Amino acid sequence: MWNLNRTSNDWAGVAGLAKKSPITLAGLDIGTSKTAVVIAQVRSGFPQILGSAEAPSIGVSKGCVTSPEAAAKAILQALEQAQRHAGTSRPSTAYVSFNGDTTAVKNCLVDLKPGRYSAGRSKRNGLQSVPAGLAEGDSALQLIPPRDLPGRSVFEVEAGARVVTAPTRNIKDISKAVHLAGLKVEDVVFGPVAAGEALLTTAEKEFGTILIDIGAGTTSVSIFDQGSLRETAVFPVGGEHLASDLAIGLHTSLNQAVEILSDCELSGSGDNKLDLANSIIEARLSEILHLTASVIKSFQYPGLLPGGAVFSGGAPLLGGFAPFAENILQIPVRVGDIQVDGQPLSLSLANAFGLVKYGAQRLTGSGLRLAANCEPGALMDRLIKWLQGRMKNGSRL
Repeated sequence: MWNLNRTSNDWAGVAGLAKKSPITLAGLDIGTSKTAVVIAQVRSGFPQILGSAEAPSIGVSKGCVTSPEAAAKAILQALEQAQRHAGTSRPSTAYVSFNGDTTAVKNCLVDLKPGRYSAGRSKRNGLQSVPAGLAEGDSALQLIPPRDLPGRSVFEVEAGARVVTAPTRNIKDISKAVHLAGLKVEDVVFGPVAAGEALLTTAEKEFGTILIDIGAGTTSVSIFDQGSLRETAVFPVGGEHLASDLAIGLHTSLNQAVEILSDCELSGSGDNKLDLANSIIEARLSEILHLTASVIKSFQYPGLLPGGAVFSGGAPLLGGFAPFAENILQIPVRVGDIQVDGQPLSLSLANAFGLVKYGAQRLTGSGLRLAANCEPGALMDRLIKWLQGRMKNGSRL
């Protein structure tokens, strides 16, 4: 994927440094309900996790930082816990995800000549590189290449593309919070891109998969195909609505509702004998999934998506979630999982782990390659191995 914040010369210098000695960096996911940190050391392009931690978020609403000072306290709490686990000094550099519901996908012009990522490389507030046609007050988070161009191809033309944007004030607020916590922001990354690094296989990103992240305050729906983000949308309904519905319906506190939620099992049967808690949860989750189906339909995406849907977030961890979601979406569904050195990593750390993978690629220069020369035979081999893996794991195709 293209990164809009650095020139190729910038990355070449950093990449050379990364190859000479290990670099310690942090992946920082600032969400509505939690702030997650993963500290990793990059060696030969691979991030080795040293420590990780989570802390309850404060000063954050619908994925946007509303109080940098408050958000910084949560960042520090998570960072200090991760440092204790890592047994290392505080990393100076952080890759940070943005998951707010203020993102939008807008048209722009982009220069696809070799060695360049975007047209109009002017800097705005020192934060983002701005593609041609981007409105004042918006910052670019992620380029979406034109549908008729492979994600990593290079053509000497100026092409119509789209870009994921967020209000510059939102990016400034999240950057300020990180700076107050004593970290340097290396890059602000669109949340689904970070999640895709952690949860999707190369084959899933290459041949077409929908990544759906049900966060606490928002749900993002993204299509990855031909190695790139191709469609995305965020809507302001998420897992926190499940707990609030339970609290209201059962006349209990939010804390008690969260505990009840963790013990619920989805059936999807529509049986009137289901207890009240399950009925409340299934009603709200059904709403979220129907909204998701509407978003997918609105993309009018022409490609095949054999990877089906991969889910992330807290709600997909409910028992019986995958068959419940398959029944509504009518596509194969799996809940994302992360294995690091043969050990499982909590799904709640997906974005933070994806950020250190993203950062490692750029620090070593592997994220700079715009052209991916994949021979048809090699692609077919990867497709066959991927499909075999899906079948072996019992997933529907």
